[in-house]
Amino acid sequence: MTPELEALSRRLVPLWKWRGGERWRFDIPTVVWSRYEGDDLCDSDGALCREAEPQTRGPVLLDLTDPATVGCLLVLVREILGCPDMSTRSNVTVFGDVWTSGPWAVVSTSRHVSIDVATGPTEAIALCNAILLRRG
Repeated sequence: MTPELEALSRRLVPLWKWRGGERWRFDIPTVVWSRYEGDDLCDSDGALCREAEPQTRGPVLLDLTDPATVGCLLVLVREILGCPDMSTRSNVTVFGDVWTSGPWAVVSTSRHVSIDVATGPTEAIALCNAILLRRG
């Protein structure tokens, strides 16, 4: 991840709600990425057990380039804003046969009106900006 995404991830982790599927690593450069599996783990005897949330074991970073983590960001935006109609879109410009992807926007389309809540150069950054505008 870029330094910008790492800094954004550090701001986001205290607001994070762990769901299962997110990619994360401890906040030290030499550690490999892991995937949080959530509540449905079993111990060696087959009994259900809860995996400890990663930040309880030390500072962590979320992988803001991972599609599953970005999906969890969208769910968190919908919960924080109380709007199940939130979505993202890339603003596309077309010149002849050339399509150019512009900035991403987090939008609410409820009541047939589209309202940009936050924007960013990538989908993940736009979603992070929406969360941080409300909670950050």
